[in-house]
Amino acid sequence: MNYGELKTHIAQWYHRTDLSGQMDTFSSNITQNLNKRFGLGLQVLVADTDTNIILDKNSAIYLKGCLAEAAEYTHDREGELGYRQEYERLISDLDINYRGSEWDTTPPQMTPYEPEAA
Repeated sequence: MNYGELKTHIAQWYHRTDLSGQMDTFSSNITQNLNKRFGLGLQVLVADTDTNIILDKNSAIYLKGCLAEAAEYTHDREGELGYRQEYERLISDLDINYRGSEWDTTPPQMTPYEPEAA
């Protein structure tokens, strides 16, 4: 997903088309939060074609985070709590492992149990 698609999804999910002037702030806040929490160096999304590793691999994190920001902006306290809770759940469920210069957002592979040889 790119930034233009994210903005479209936010407007559709929140059923508001009058927040386009605030989308940059919403996504910037989420990017800064992700950078701080995970020590990332994600660039702020500006152009509609912009994307990053989190937006590519788990766009729901950006969607729910931006929806929480939109709800806070519109003083929708119930919506904000719900979206923020979902955003936090998605982050806690995401097993982000830094491998060299790339972020892998796929869960680690489980090794089947093998009994020790006698």
